[in-house]
Amino acid sequence: GTDVAVLLLAMGWAARERGGLEAVFAEQLARHGEVRGALAGFTGALRSSVPLPPLRRALGPERGLDHLLPARLGPGAAKRLLLFLRWMVRGPDAVDFGLWKSVPASALVIPLDTHIGRLAKHLGLTGRRDLSWRTAEEITAGLRLLDPSDPVRYDFSLCHHGMSGNC
Repeated sequence: GTDVAVLLLAMGWAARERGGLEAVFAEQLARHGEVRGALAGFTGALRSSVPLPPLRRALGPERGLDHLLPARLGPGAAKRLLLFLRWMVRGPDAVDFGLWKSVPASALVIPLDTHIGRLAKHLGLTGRRDLSWRTAEEITAGLRLLDPSDPVRYDFSLCHHGMSGNC
């Protein structure tokens, strides 16, 4: 429906006008100097590249676009967007694609979910109980002490250990 059309049209715009999604994000990262502002600029640029009113008339209202490309970032940890960044920036390896070379892994913020939040609290990486952006930044800061060049490298292990229920 409309959500898929928006994503495809936005990706086409990014490829034609900016050289790809990586270039759009890297431009926003340079402009904002940090990932949260860059993500807000990135999703905003993609959304504004698509003429939504004609699409809505032709295909109906979008259903889940705000989950994929939020119009604004709220206080939450934006897990889907951070996970997308991890896949694109880190690697290549068995988990991540490593396609984006212009964004440093050191800039990434951990994709926070309940499993990582619970395990990070037990490990002393955060004292916070919420799954907010601030909590994700606090956990990332703790992981950055272990590996400043790639603090998110621990995401997959933490998440899957947390999912196992063994902690």
